[in-house]
Amino acid sequence: MATFDFAATLACRLSRRDPGDSEFYGDALDFVYECYRTVCGMDHPWDFLQMSAQFVTSPGFDVYDYDSIAGALSLADGIKRIIAIVDDDGDNGMLRPMHWISLETLAQSTQGNPSSGSPTHFAQIGTQGIRLWPTPTIANSLGILIEKGIPATLSPTDEMLIPDGFATMVVSRCAAARMWEQHAGTEARLMADRMDKSYGDALAKMVATHGVVRWPFVTFADPQYLAAPFVLVGSSPGLIPSGT
Repeated sequence: MATFDFAATLACRLSRRDPGDSEFYGDALDFVYECYRTVCGMDHPWDFLQMSAQFVTSPGFDVYDYDSIAGALSLADGIKRIIAIVDDDGDNGMLRPMHWISLETLAQSTQGNPSSGSPTHFAQIGTQGIRLWPTPTIANSLGILIEKGIPATLSPTDEMLIPDGFATMVVSRCAAARMWEQHAGTEARLMADRMDKSYGDALAKMVATHGVVRWPFVTFADPQYLAAPFVLVGSSPGLIPSGT
């Protein structure tokens, strides 16, 4: 895997700066970190950030925050979101995703009428965690597909999670474009635009390779969200009713 040091060195060379100069190298490294976080934080389902795991519910509890789940799984960098959940113990299969408001209405917990049993539905609670319905009555083992968080602190010797071949194509070119923007003159502006276009082209290829939905069909249980199943198309969700 490519390191941030390698990406910063390449960014210096692409911007015609000497990587042996500590000031130029430091600027390049800062831009590499910025571009890396920006790319990984894009709303694409990056497969290199995904992993499967399992956690066990606690009887009587329906809300689970990401920090607790990440701690149980020894994920130091946390969880960005949970993509899918499957019932590993029972016959419920995949838990159906719902909007939080609709799940709250279904659960009726605020009216003092909670339902309990083996979970069949879940909802994201912003960036905090998930809520299950019905409330588990036993310790259920749930398989989860998660998107991992990005380390808060990066160092030059750290390896990028972006696969080789794209790590330098995307991150180094993004950083080099930012470096060219620091130059003065017409040539610098032209080179910044050219490098930015090169970065955009490389990013599009990475999205097509590592940032498209891998599952062919998704069904929302929430009637307020969508009345029919839809297919996710490419890097941008497109709503295509089933049967079309």
